[in-house]
Order: sequence, then structure tokens, then C-alpha cells
Amino acid sequence: MSGYLLGVIGMVLFCAVLTVVIPHGKTSKMVHAISRIACVVAILAPLPAYFSDGIENFFGETSIEADEDFIKYCSELRVEEAEEALERSLREKYGELSLTFYWGWEIGDENENRIEVYRASIVHNGLSEDAKREINEEISRDFGIEAVFYEGNVDTA
Repeated sequence: MSGYLLGVIGMVLFCAVLTVVIPHGKTSKMVHAISRIACVVAILAPLPAYFSDGIENFFGETSIEADEDFIKYCSELRVEEAEEALERSLREKYGELSLTFYWGWEIGDENENRIEVYRASIVHNGLSEDAKREINEEISRDFGIEAVFYEGNVDTA
């Protein structure tokens, strides 16, 4: 794309300088006409590629590359923040408990990696069956995963 723009700008500037430098006379009309045609040809150059279905490659060129490591870091951070927010919310409602998301990287469409959360593990100090059911329904509704409950000592660190 930048090569195309530089070509058009260069052609326009070249023709402008040429028409200024050429002496006024019989040939100046011919030079003006040829310079206009050259500018139109430079502007319309991508049309043959468009009609042969190659325009995506022509205008799709970019020098911006995705930083995969940064994207992975941000995705992992989102999972950790969701885990912490859910744990705080559940602690406010149900008391002492500890929550951990089990997740991993999955290969999605077009070989793009994405995070998949498999389940939530909750360690508690004696939750009732109704509370477990409510927590499981909330996690299933909000995150689309299953909660697994373990009774034991809650690590508050």
C-alpha cells in the first residue's frame, strides 16, 4: 500500500515539475496531455489486480505484526483477574473459600491460540448443599464451566 501511494505521489510531482519546466509552445499541450494520462494510469494501476481477485493482497499488506507474547500475557492476566474477582464475590456471599480456575491454551480457528477455562475448583469450610448448588449455577451461567467442591482448610494467603 505504501509503495502504491509513493508511486502515485511521485508521478504527480514528476508531472507537475515537468509541466512547469517545459517551455510554452506547441509541445507543451502534448506534454500536459501525456502527464495527465500518466497520472491516471498511476492511480488506476491496482484495478487489474482487483478484477483478478488479488486486491486483498495488494491493499492487505501491512507492516504491523501482532506481538504473540504480549497477547498471551494479557489473556492470562484476564483469567487471573476474573478468578480473583469471582473469589472476592463468593467470599462476600458465602464466607471463607478459595477458588482456582483450571485452564489451558487451545488451538482455535486459523491456528489462533485461545485460553479455555475447564473448571473451577473451590475449597471451602463446610458449605451447605444449597450454597454449592447456587455457586455452581452462578459459575455455569457466567463462565460456562463446572465448579468442583473440596472440603478442607482454606488458604487465606
